[in-house]
Amino acid sequence: MASLSWIAVVLTFSLSVGNNLAALDQNYLTTIVQQIMNKYGRGDRQYSIAVTVPEDKTKLHEVFDSDKSTAVKEYENGVVYVGTNVVAAKPNFIPGSYTEHAEARVLDKVQELANKEGYILIIYSYYSPCGAKCTDKDHKFNILDKIKDKVKNIWKEYAFVFTTVFDRTSTEEKIPKKQTETALSHLAEAIGHDKISACYTEKNDFICLNCYNNKKEVAPECIDNFYYYD
Repeated sequence: MASLSWIAVVLTFSLSVGNNLAALDQNYLTTIVQQIMNKYGRGDRQYSIAVTVPEDKTKLHEVFDSDKSTAVKEYENGVVYVGTNVVAAKPNFIPGSYTEHAEARVLDKVQELANKEGYILIIYSYYSPCGAKCTDKDHKFNILDKIKDKVKNIWKEYAFVFTTVFDRTSTEEKIPKKQTETALSHLAEAIGHDKISACYTEKNDFICLNCYNNKKEVAPECIDNFYYYD
């Protein structure tokens, strides 16, 4: 993410109970994302959260009962919150050096979450990953290798969800849509095309949708904030 943002919530999520994420119940996904935003959200600032979610919908409340809102939201800038079912972080701005992006910081600690049978790893981010660092294959601080090593090699069920397309730099310069699409495609290559979703509000309805269809074609809502309404 760019330095202005401090919101990447790692939320890995299965679109349906079972091994096929693309078949996961969309209503359950929507409920999970809404609860994460309501309890742990930080408005339009960047943060990242990884959450372990039960496949059994009736047990979802246990996740949010275990990690209290105040504990998750009030950690210091340089600290990564590690709880029972939640890992959370903001970007860490290092003066005169570089910015540790929230997604990367969360992924560094995600292995500390209990990898229990019947649970899904959810990686939620306020912004879609940036192409300048997070999804740049040649950048030493990208998140692609972390996803392969710390998510795909460990978890059976996982997904990445975001709620705002990252389409402007910290200086408000518009990022070409093609660059945004390329950044998302690099993430898809790392985590799987069927494991990325975008959630947004359209005319009072909160919607979550898969970013890629079976032909690996990207949904316009996943690369353009034009589709996001307040």
